[in-house]
Amino acid sequence: MDYTDKPLPKIRPYTKEFWEAAQKGELLIQHCKDCDKNIFYPREVCPHCQSRNIEYIKSSGKGKLATFSLVEKGAPPDFQKDQPYVICLVDLNEGVRLGSMLVGYEDYSKLDTGLEVEVVFEPASDEISIPKFRPVGSTWTPEKKKETEATEARQPAALKFENLRYEIEDGVVWLTIDNEPMRNALTDRVQQDLMTAFQQIQKERSIRAVVLTGAGDKAFSSGGDISYFGTLDRVGMWDFMKNRGAEVCRLIENLDKPVIAMVNGYCYAGGLELALCCDIIYASETAKFGLLETRLGVLPGWGGTVRLPRAIPQRRAKEMLMTAERIDAQEAKELGLVNRVCPPGKLKEEVLGLLERMKNAAPLAIQACKTVINATLNVESFDNAMAVERGAIMFLNTTQDAREGVMSFFQKRPPQFTGS
Repeated sequence: MDYTDKPLPKIRPYTKEFWEAAQKGELLIQHCKDCDKNIFYPREVCPHCQSRNIEYIKSSGKGKLATFSLVEKGAPPDFQKDQPYVICLVDLNEGVRLGSMLVGYEDYSKLDTGLEVEVVFEPASDEISIPKFRPVGSTWTPEKKKETEATEARQPAALKFENLRYEIEDGVVWLTIDNEPMRNALTDRVQQDLMTAFQQIQKERSIRAVVLTGAGDKAFSSGGDISYFGTLDRVGMWDFMKNRGAEVCRLIENLDKPVIAMVNGYCYAGGLELALCCDIIYASETAKFGLLETRLGVLPGWGGTVRLPRAIPQRRAKEMLMTAERIDAQEAKELGLVNRVCPPGKLKEEVLGLLERMKNAAPLAIQACKTVINATLNVESFDNAMAVERGAIMFLNTTQDAREGVMSFFQKRPPQFTGS
């Protein structure tokens, strides 16, 4: 089975011994010294007597098939290419039942409960080998992958585009609109590539943040490609407005990772609309901002008239829109549009500093911050907004990162967050 896009178990302090043994081909179960019961799946507290007096013991790795389901269609997307397959419950000889997959059975139509099975381990990563079961006497073994393939599988996908650079450094995607002769204009191709990029980033659990910027020091983006507008009829223009730039903005806002706009130079029209969707904006002292569409007899089409009055005082937003005014970086900061203004040569350094400070917070907590703020910003009922916040806290409280945060606080050490 290919585990490239599949969720894998997280190694926690109390499961580390189990997964280390699995790497050696041994199936461990737990035994409670207080109530004398065997336990599976690994846990910190005995589910029978709530005791923490638990030890690992080696199992025989053999048992009988208790029940099973043959999955021929309708599997989750990540598993569809593996169909058909069998999920099963196995009663081990040690008196515990565990869920797994059955492999190495030739004719599923003749499969029945009571089949004697034995454990076999399938490597899924450098640290995780998944216990599965095969019929006793079967010679089935997992396919071995080349080391280069395994290494590639562990790395987030690196995408290549014509006028968009997609680079990954330390868990951060740097997206650079790279079309300097057109002042990094948002052509139809660039917009489609941005959609593809953000859709890919959403799938990558190892990505913790995104930096969106423009190539060179002249422009973040000067906006849409005006020459393209004249080629569109009414229906084409509707599609272009709704299913290109507006969709990119929606993807940025709904992405469960923080997106930082690193603005250098012109940030006009559609470029500003992109920046308005980002969670944080750092700008060079040379940056200029403006929604200039009224000069063309139209309006911003990707949310500029909606988002700008929510980002700065309403009357100032109306003035900017109605006069197609450009403002500099310092005024943008004073209005609250920009978080920080930096000397041109220090902009990336300041963004790197921000990313480093973000490491102090748990990735899931950062995601929850963005989700709760976005979901409650325009909710009229304060109580309803608080209910969303409480729901997020209740989820976070069950995570390993929350446990690690509390433990590190009392142990007076930096936390080691894993995003789990």
